[in-house]
Amino acid sequence: MFCPNCGTKNDDDALFCANCGTKLEVPTPVAEPAPAPVETAPVAEPAPAPVEAAPVAEPAPAPVEAAPVAEPAPAPVEAAPVAEPAPVPVVEEAPVTEPAPAPVEAAPVVEPAPAPQPAPVPQPVPEAKKTKAASASENSDKPKSKKKIFILIGAAALALIILVVGAIIAIGKLSGSSSKFTDYYDAWYDDNNDQTYITYKGKVFPNYFNGRASLVDAGADYSIALFMCDDDLYMADSKENLKLVYEDVKYSTISYSGNMVAFVDKDNDLYSYDTKNGRVSHISGDIIQTPVISPNGKTILYVTEDDGDNILYAYVGRKSFKLSRDVTPIACSDNAKYIYYYDPSKDAVYVSDKNYNTNKLGTGIIWGSNLVFNNDISKVIFSTNDGLYYSENGGDKVKVYEKSVSVTPLACYKGAAYKYDYYGQASAFITPFKTLGSMYFTTSDADLIYVDAKHETTKIAGNMYDYDCDKDLKNFFYTNSDGTLYYTKLGSRLDAVKVADDVISFYVGKGNSVYYLNEDQSLYATKGAGKGKKIADDVETIVVTFDNICLYTANTRNNESELYQVAGTQKKILSDECYMVYTNPASTIYTTNYDPAEGSFDLYITGKGTTFWNALTEVTF
Repeated sequence: MFCPNCGTKNDDDALFCANCGTKLEVPTPVAEPAPAPVETAPVAEPAPAPVEAAPVAEPAPAPVEAAPVAEPAPAPVEAAPVAEPAPVPVVEEAPVTEPAPAPVEAAPVVEPAPAPQPAPVPQPVPEAKKTKAASASENSDKPKSKKKIFILIGAAALALIILVVGAIIAIGKLSGSSSKFTDYYDAWYDDNNDQTYITYKGKVFPNYFNGRASLVDAGADYSIALFMCDDDLYMADSKENLKLVYEDVKYSTISYSGNMVAFVDKDNDLYSYDTKNGRVSHISGDIIQTPVISPNGKTILYVTEDDGDNILYAYVGRKSFKLSRDVTPIACSDNAKYIYYYDPSKDAVYVSDKNYNTNKLGTGIIWGSNLVFNNDISKVIFSTNDGLYYSENGGDKVKVYEKSVSVTPLACYKGAAYKYDYYGQASAFITPFKTLGSMYFTTSDADLIYVDAKHETTKIAGNMYDYDCDKDLKNFFYTNSDGTLYYTKLGSRLDAVKVADDVISFYVGKGNSVYYLNEDQSLYATKGAGKGKKIADDVETIVVTFDNICLYTANTRNNESELYQVAGTQKKILSDECYMVYTNPASTIYTTNYDPAEGSFDLYITGKGTTFWNALTEVTF
């Protein structure tokens, strides 16, 4: 049998091409279109121009691969229904020190080899590994090859950074709330066609979901992200691949490295999924909460129910070890060298290892406080009801700050960290740093404090109302409750210098560049503590991209919000009716033509630069 996609000769009974992973025709089709059109070359059109925004006019004959066209998306076409072999029985196994469980999949997923080309060509969704047989309705809600989008070609590659700060600015009839946290991937729902599209780095994924989908988790560098659609778990990657991981999933988490996913299905069974080879492995049953996974993904903490007791296990080296009962896991290092968990009966946090060596770190963890770990989970800073503490290598805690505070590391504020949540008390952050010295923290008392390499603490600023810093964590701006804007250089321990009075909002760009809006609705720009230069009046909102490009809206006489773009000394209008502006390190988006009855809008996007294109129409969150 020859592959209709790449022409490779395969065994007659092969289900997938050994070269590219394309699904091959078998005697029993699963609701697939007639195979005849598949024999045409999947990418027959000529190479696209470097900057092509216009849709390709040639209709795609392949049933799952279609060139984008300009009209709205038609009824979805099945891209790649999953033809599953007979399911491998799930063997119930005792979790304690069992040999490695047999993987539920007969073979790893065969990834299609991505062809190097300047722009993505819509592709069918590669087959995903599952342990359950496909139901009669299996092909109803799977991602399809997206037909009706414009592809922006030649967008400049954005450097891969860990920072994930963003800003959502609501304009007009939106609620006015804003956030400085965001993700590289965004999901946009088309209610008319019941489809969800993914945007990433200024482009739209060539595959889309049938139904409403949402982003649920991502690795630290956002090269891998997890989405849920109709209780099914999918994985998206930075190469614009979209794969089904498993059906009927309750909750999931991904490792800091993005190499491994741990998820629990609706039967309360725990599985691991290797994002590199697609291998699914069963770990345990009777899971009662979200598992915790180590940075490299090879150690997983999970809790099972056994005769009314909640038992904590560590899965490491393909074996499970019983650790404790009636506790909640917080974080774990690779190879289970350091395991952190919370005991609600004692209101205490403990650190242990797989050899049952345990040390009590502290009691009275403050509601809403955080535990901040270094990149290998060997060091931690945390706050209790009597101060801020530091511990390393599972040792005793050392007090570093006298106040009882809720602590957020400045690096986490800028997004340079991965966040774990645990129930009832706090959040656990993994930072990208080897040590936890020379860090800045903000407190619930609105103080900025500095912890040096010796873990001695100095208060840098107080009475902060809002604050922001550049992506390199070198330049820091903040306002106090009186609206005075101050600047200081992080690491220098210099006193803060006043920049301006009566400031109501501001954003930091590259280096020490800052844009601020005063009470007169006038927009200014400056560097450091320099004198501000007025840019515009009657400004409503501002946002600054990671390319140091300022976008702002100005109210017009007919109460519309015009959107302007300022790049250097150049200013131009982007839209005369802007509804929302949104930016993250990978993309900048604005929306127009808001329909309050439907809650929908048209979406314009750019990656790195100042040129936007109309990516989607009539979509919503």
